Amino acid sequence: MNGYAKSIAAKIAASIKSITVAILLAGVAVIIHFNHGVDTKIIVGEIAGYVNLIAYFPYFVSIIKGDTKPSKTTWWIWSILEIMLSSSYIASGAESTKWLPIAGFVGMLLTAILSVWYGKKAGRRLTRFVRLGH
Repeated sequence: MNGYAKSIAAKIAASIKSITVAILLAGVAVIIHFNHGVDTKIIVGEIAGYVNLIAYFPYFVSIIKGDTKPSKTTWWIWSILEIMLSSSYIASGAESTKWLPIAGFVGMLLTAILSVWYGKKAGRRLTRFVRLGH
């Protein structure tokens, strides 16, 4: 992909992000305005989780198209860390805030799974680093 196409793709991604944030804010305003006995914090937390998960989809498309090659090691480590974070939220009894780390975990896990087929392989540096540790 040439520089011009990348510039257009970046502008489109930024526009999608802006529209998503605007929809989120409008949805939160509507929920707060028409709150009839529903815990607003839980709904806002769920919406934040959905938005977080939706934000991964352009990245998934880029991976599948071959424009991006995720690092296998990085995404698997992040997935493990995110499941630990999600577990701590759930164990602490968090109801309204648990959706954001759960959605982050799902997005990171899906990226890690895609990295198995579409990701870049570990380079020589990692091999040398592992050898130095032994």
